[in-house]
Amino acid sequence: MIQTEIKNEFPKSIEGFGYHFNEEGQLRDIKTNERFDFYVKPDDTSYNQTRYERLGEAIGEYIENELVEKYNLKRQIIPLESDDDHEEEETLKSRIYLSEDFLECQNLLLIIQGSGVVRPGQWARRVIINDCLELGTMYPYIRKAQELNWGIIIFNPNENYVAITKDGEVIKRAYVRGSESPQKHCIYVWNNFVTKAKAEKILVMGYSFGGINVTSLLDEFAHEFKSRVAGVALADSVHSVSMVPSHSRIWFEKNVINWIKSELPLSMKIPQAKKYYGCRCYSAGHPKHEYAASFAIDPIFEYLQHVLEKRSSEQNEEPETDKDSIEVDETEKMGETDGIEKTEGIGKTEGIEKTERIEKPEGIEKTEEIEKTEKTNETEKTKEMEEVDKMEEIEKVEKTEEINEIEKTKEMEVEKMEEIEKVEKTEKTKEMEVEKTEEMEVEKMEEIEKVEKTEETEEIEKTRMDKTEEMDKTEETKKICDNNEVEISKVSDLDSHAV
Repeated sequence: MIQTEIKNEFPKSIEGFGYHFNEEGQLRDIKTNERFDFYVKPDDTSYNQTRYERLGEAIGEYIENELVEKYNLKRQIIPLESDDDHEEEETLKSRIYLSEDFLECQNLLLIIQGSGVVRPGQWARRVIINDCLELGTMYPYIRKAQELNWGIIIFNPNENYVAITKDGEVIKRAYVRGSESPQKHCIYVWNNFVTKAKAEKILVMGYSFGGINVTSLLDEFAHEFKSRVAGVALADSVHSVSMVPSHSRIWFEKNVINWIKSELPLSMKIPQAKKYYGCRCYSAGHPKHEYAASFAIDPIFEYLQHVLEKRSSEQNEEPETDKDSIEVDETEKMGETDGIEKTEGIGKTEGIEKTERIEKPEGIEKTEEIEKTEKTNETEKTKEMEEVDKMEEIEKVEKTEEINEIEKTKEMEVEKMEEIEKVEKTEKTKEMEVEKTEEMEVEKMEEIEKVEKTEETEEIEKTRMDKTEEMDKTEETKKICDNNEVEISKVSDLDSHAV
């Protein structure tokens, strides 16, 4: 989502928040060199969360600027001006990042991040803030791709709409045309950029929800995708086999590897996960989802380089007979050391059937064996064409059903989001009511304390007055006694004189 308003009390730069990235790529306090402190106001969770989000937005802008200034990528605004004929949507723009040579390069790498708040160049905001840039961003992937002279396209599937608010509530959503959803964004980028690129060999790297976007591309551009993409590397993708289009599941199984979060050693094979994901699965070498892409970078690039070499060797091979319909899955031939699978030699692409026609040698009659071979090839070719026609018909039906299912899922997601917003609003209201009740309780207690203190003061004052009165009475009694003694003494003296 594109934010429409930022509270004035929060700055727009990392330095404005009092932080910077040190030489190790760690976010540190400029003055104290301490790590990021979330609880700047211990009693104000809402403020702390909003501050964290605004800092995240500033970091996102910093990273995107680095893509241009440090890694020399081009910021491409979408939708393109040539197809932007809607005046009311003129300001609703998004962006992707391209290498300067993406149109002319031989090998092209597509990078698709996960869902949520992450923008181009990021894997996980939390890792960037609490750990470092190297583990939370795409920087290492970009450097490796550039070292290998690969072209690069970085997608931006999460920037889909502008939320228009009034009195703190969302009253309308205006969508970015062509990027109304993550899937539509990926399809737009493929249509307008990938298709125009000359690269014969395309590589795809998807993290988290990026795996689901890959299945959408495979479904939308099945033939072009399978013919141009040499291999797909996923890092803890959240897709399932049910999301993989049925017409391409065999291809997906042979050309996709998912490095999933696990406590197992890096790249150890996890065969039981294949049934769920529909592809080969290996350990990412870390038990947390947000670290999968950064920890699995070495085996991922080994795999991508391997499939490139394999595709090149296949293209350079001369046509030979007797190799019709040969498919080799070299995964079974991979060596193992102490139970850890080697990543070299994995990721074989789907076999391409070769039905080369045997030409008649010049000046020599065809033999019966050659004629028989030709006839067999013709028969197989006819069968293949019938199978293709049949599969295309099935694909149309399945695609229609899947589109209906996707639309239904989207509606459910929208309803779910609205329900979540209602719940969050209700919870916020309850919290405010609780806080108000607590304040009233505090005021009530303070009032009671005042009353009790007043009563205590009055009691003390009364006791003091009682004591004073008692002392006065005692003093008066004493005086009376003294007077009586004086009188008695006088009488005694008179009596003694009289005697």
